[in-house]
Amino acid sequence: AAQTMYQGRGRCGVNQMRGSAFVSIRPGDWDAVPPLATDKAPYNQQQFGGTLRGPIVRGRLFYFGSYEHRRERSHTVVTSPAAAGTIVATPADESQPHIRIDAQLSERHALAVRYNRVGWNQDVELGGLNLPGSGFLVDNDVDTVHAQFNSALPSTFTNELRAQFSRYHDDRVSKPRTPTITRLGYSIEGADVFSGAGSGVNPEDTVDVSDTVSLA
Repeated sequence: AAQTMYQGRGRCGVNQMRGSAFVSIRPGDWDAVPPLATDKAPYNQQQFGGTLRGPIVRGRLFYFGSYEHRRERSHTVVTSPAAAGTIVATPADESQPHIRIDAQLSERHALAVRYNRVGWNQDVELGGLNLPGSGFLVDNDVDTVHAQFNSALPSTFTNELRAQFSRYHDDRVSKPRTPTITRLGYSIEGADVFSGAGSGVNPEDTVDVSDTVSLA
């Protein structure tokens, strides 16, 4: 019955340590020059991560962990006559850690708990008529904890209880502390170049609970 409870439960329930890793590199030197442009802004991206899973207590308690990171180093070009041709960095980083624990509590009961996070940070510069330093900083994160309790009831019934808590945080702050100055068709500088700068969600919490009884 214990083996049956693990069927279809993903990568976690294994009695041997296993892992994997990957790396993906995108060199911007290979990109073509955009249409109607005479040059291209520097760009490169790296993506890497891996997984690890195995037993804590053989046949009873298991773990699975993964991590993925994306590192983007992009740039934008200022076309305003006040700083024509200036290249401004707009770096961004995204991370996704994940961990899951599976426990076979008895022949009829199994518990799985997992935590995952998606974190995004970026230094945003709009380029064009927007002068260097008139952008904003983004800090965007989502944390989620999820629990699942499976029970094999008498006869052919099964019960699946799920509960989840999620917290979403979004913060956007203008880099300059000066008023916005717009010279029509010439340049834009100062705070609040982006309408969403300074706003966001701090934080937003969500709770979900569900229970499902099935007849096989």
